[in-house]
Amino acid sequence: MPLFLAIDAGGTSTRATFLDQQGTCLGFGKSGPGNPVSSGFERAIGSISEASKLALAGLSDAGTQLESVSLAMAGGSSKVPVEKIQSALQELGLRGNLMIESDLLAMYLSGTYHPNGYAVISGTGAICARVIDFSTDRVADGLGWLLGDAGSGYWIGLAATQAVAAALDGRGAPSSMVPTMLSRLGVKATEQMHEGRPMQLQELLIAVYSLRPIELASFATLAFEAAAEGDSVAAGILQRAGEEYCAVSPLFVQ
Repeated sequence: MPLFLAIDAGGTSTRATFLDQQGTCLGFGKSGPGNPVSSGFERAIGSISEASKLALAGLSDAGTQLESVSLAMAGGSSKVPVEKIQSALQELGLRGNLMIESDLLAMYLSGTYHPNGYAVISGTGAICARVIDFSTDRVADGLGWLLGDAGSGYWIGLAATQAVAAALDGRGAPSSMVPTMLSRLGVKATEQMHEGRPMQLQELLIAVYSLRPIELASFATLAFEAAAEGDSVAAGILQRAGEEYCAVSPLFVQ
C-alpha cells in the first residue's frame, strides 16, 4: 500500500503524520521545535526525526511502501541542509522522495483548493502572504524573533514579560499577569528588596534570561487569560498585536 509522510515543522512543535492515498491518518507523532532559524538546524532536524519515529511506531503495517515525504517547515526559506534531513529519515528506514515547502503555503493549501488567495500564520512566529496560481507571490514578516514576527505568540509573550517586569519595577501599571508569571517561573512571593530593587524582579531577571528567547512565546497564554478576565494591560498587548497584523494588509490586497 502506498504511504505518504507529511511533516509540519513549526517554531514550537513538529508534527508528523503517515497517510494513505485516501488521506487516512495511519500514524502520528509530535516533538519539539522544528524551525531552523529560531532553534538551529541540529535541533530542528532532531525534532523532525523524533516526530517521524513516533509516527512510524503507530503504523500497523510495517510492509507499506513510502512514496514521498512532504516537509512544511517554518523558516524554510533559509538554506535547509536537505542531505542531513534525508539522512535522519533514512536512519528510520524512510526513503521516500523528500519535498520541502514553507509552512505558509502548506497551511494555505490545507484550507482551500483555490489557486489565488491570502494566508496569515499567527503562531510562535508571524507571517502573511499572497498566493497566486498555487505559488507564494508576496510575503511579509516571518523574519524571526529578533527582526520581526510582529503580533506573533513570541511577540505577545515578550510584551507580557516586559509588562510584568515594568510593573515590578514601578514603571508600569499593575497587572494580574505578575503573580501568574512569577508562579510559573518558580519565583517566590516576597516584599524584600535587593540592591534597590524588589527581590522578585531580580529573580524574574535571572529566570527569564536563562531561557532561550523563543521560549518567551509560552507566556502568550498569560496575556490571553488575563485579558479575558478584564486585565487592561493584557488587553492592550493583544490590541497592539492585532494592529501589527492590520498594518500588513495594504501590502497584499489587490
